[in-house]
Formats: sequence, C-alpha cells, structure tokens
Amino acid sequence: MSQIQSYVMGEGPAGPILTLTGDIGGPVGPTGGNINIVGEVIGGQVFASVEGSPGTSTLNVVARTDITITTDNVQTFFPSAFAVVAPFSAYVMSAQIIGIKSDYTAGCGGFAVGCARRTGVGGPVLIGNNNLSSEDSTTGSPEFGIDIDNNTLGVFVRGVNGETWNWTCTFQYQIELL
Repeated sequence: MSQIQSYVMGEGPAGPILTLTGDIGGPVGPTGGNINIVGEVIGGQVFASVEGSPGTSTLNVVARTDITITTDNVQTFFPSAFAVVAPFSAYVMSAQIIGIKSDYTAGCGGFAVGCARRTGVGGPVLIGNNNLSSEDSTTGSPEFGIDIDNNTLGVFVRGVNGETWNWTCTFQYQIELL
C-alpha cells in the first residue's frame, strides 16, 4: 500500500499504515510493499471479486456473477455457484436466477434459497430450500433451485426436454461454523 497516511488529531502525520486487521486472524503486514485483498476465502470458493481502480485509489467488492449456461431437461449445476460444505458447519445460500428459451418465446426467473448442515462425518444434509419463481413456458416447466451436489451446496437449473434454455445467476452464501 502506498501513499496512505494516518493522522492523530493535533499531532501531524503518524506515518504509513503498516498492517490491516480483519474480523479474525490478526494483523496482516505488507509483502513487497503490498497487502492483497481478495474475494476468495476458502480455496476454490470465490464469493466476490475485489476490483482495484488505481486511477481513483478505490477497491470495489463485486458480487460474483456466474456466466450463462445452456440446458435442456437435465438438472445442471452452475460451475462456480457453489460452496463446499465443511464438517461442523451450516450454510445458507441464496441466488437470483433467470432463464430464457433460446428463441425468446418463454422465460423463467426468480429467487432461490437453501440451507445445508454437516456433522463431522458423512456428507452434507440439505435442511430445505424454497423458490419464488415466475415462468411462462407452455411446453413444460423449467426449474431452478439450491441443492446438494456431492459435498457442495449449489445452484441448479433444468430446462425443458427438446428445448434450449440459457441461464444466468448471481448468488451469495453465509457460513456458521461450530
């Protein structure tokens, strides 16, 4: 971090900031003159991107947005809209999802929330999920939600047999560690 000064009222410059401290883990000092702030807390689980704008000296935390995926009537999980459910923890995940038939003659979208827990042994257990969904497909019922896939809690979608559906989602999750 460069060009950052802190001041104690009436005492003038106190010098550069040498550490940052988060909610847990203690103070973090610079390496090579830099302290990294990233959106990936647990390996492979990116909940947000931290985007730097050097011209304005600004860091922005941007919620993770998944890329579009295409489905037919097979339940498909978004490739990066998930959280690995660790032992001795509970999770809640929410997502906003929108799907459109490839010819734009039908659509589906809404909000999904799901909860999972995991003891010290065995896989995660889906506590439950709820969806608020709107759709206008006349040939079938597209579907989305939150579900368990191996050891992860993730966002899934399912289109309609014989049709191509394109889906996009944003998501977030919260962890309660025992």
